[in-house]
Amino acid sequence: MTLDEKIQKISDHWFEQAQEDLETAEAIFRQAKRNAAALFFLHLASEKLLKSKVVQITKTHAPFTHNLVVLAEKTGWEIDSHILAILSDVSEFNLSGRYPQEKDQFKLKATHEFTELSFQRVKELWDWISLKSELKPS
Repeated sequence: MTLDEKIQKISDHWFEQAQEDLETAEAIFRQAKRNAAALFFLHLASEKLLKSKVVQITKTHAPFTHNLVVLAEKTGWEIDSHILAILSDVSEFNLSGRYPQEKDQFKLKATHEFTELSFQRVKELWDWISLKSELKPS
């Protein structure tokens, strides 16, 4: 297997995991109505999608971070303030979904409306990543 084939295999793995986590987020939101858990999976999906792109671009393993801003910066893409805000906000879903001292506060914030808006923002983020993937890094 060539290096390019190995890189593609790793990138594909991250991408498949991202899609699965996005489907999980949608299912949790629709069926279980557990908004905080759905938001946590939205973060995981976005993280894995970015890791897929980092691997493709850098030809190395993705860094061990959950911070979406850091991952997006590793792509070399220009990031406008609107996308930066989405990356930063969605990164918070990871911390708030993991740590008990923050979970209760996060559950209060994770209303149905907030979660719906977050799904829309993550779709916008995924669309941005898709568009950037078609271009060379800036």
